[in-house]
Order: sequence, then structure tokens, then C-alpha cells
Amino acid sequence: MAAEPVHVSAAVLHDAHGRVLLARRSHGRDLAGAWEFPGGKLEPGETPPQALCRELHEELGIRVRPADCSALIRVPHAYPHKRIVLDVYRVSAWQGVPHGREGQALAWTPMYKLGDYAMPAADLPVIAALLQPQQYLLTPARAGPLRGFADALRVALVQGAQRIQLRMPGLGAHALREYAHLARQL
Repeated sequence: MAAEPVHVSAAVLHDAHGRVLLARRSHGRDLAGAWEFPGGKLEPGETPPQALCRELHEELGIRVRPADCSALIRVPHAYPHKRIVLDVYRVSAWQGVPHGREGQALAWTPMYKLGDYAMPAADLPVIAALLQPQQYLLTPARAGPLRGFADALRVALVQGAQRIQLRMPGLGAHALREYAHLARQL
């Protein structure tokens, strides 16, 4: 399998209820019957966002601008018969109502139910990325006073930090437990 990987671009579209759109691969296609994030192969000269906008119009009948596509994850994956590079984008806005223009079934599903769908292996890291917090705070390596740490942590939480990593290598185990206890209480 020395051939160049197939470059694919896919979208994560969220509706007003926070659900994600999946498309079912049609019969007669590779991985037929599997559910996937909508998208498709890049054509020569296209960037991944350009290809995504084209594919979403062809497959779903919606109009998307490259400016409304933000990179989520790049997944290189080797299937037994081919290799792919999957560029996945969050799509924040589109015009039109998604519908299966190629006869494919569509499903809006809550993110926590994505694992219930039979999906291609290359899409599994996408699900993992979607389930991660969007903001991840790493604390400074040097710990300041506990009170100042608490104040800074409160600000970070108000600004949207959803996960915190205490990264304080010079701190002893007892002091680190104090910082961790304080962080859990906030």
C-alpha cells in the first residue's frame, strides 16, 4: 500500500439543540452503511475548507463559507486497502436546510450518543476530540501563593476553562494536594 493517502475533508455541524449531523454511507460505496461526518475528497487545487464547502453543497444542499469552518482535528488513518488523511472542521454557520441530495440518510444526534453509531475507524478520534473540553488551562510551573492561585483560577473558570492541569513540578506532594483540593472546590 504505497499509494498516496486520499485527502478527505469532513464537517461537524451542530444544530440549535447541540446535536451533530451524521450521514449514512450509501450502498455500493466503500464502508457502505456506516455513519460518518459529512464531507468528501479534495479535488486537485482545493484547500480542505474549499473542498468541504463544495462537498456540503453537493451532498447536503447547504452553502458554507470557508470563513465559517474552524479546524478541529487532522486524522491520518490506514485502512487495509487505502490510507486517508481526514481534516475535520467545526462549521459554525450555513445557509439552507441539510438534506440527503445523494439519497443518503441523515441523523441529528446528541454528542454523547455518537458512540452508538457504527462509524468508520477514522472518525473515532473525531468523536474523542468533540468530547474534550474546548478550553484547557495549564497552570504555570511555579506556584504562587495559594490565595493568588485561587483568584487566578476563578478568573480562568469564568472565562470558560473547563479542564485544569496542575503543572507544578517543584512542589512537594503535600503542597500539591492543597492546590488540587482548592481547585476542586472552585
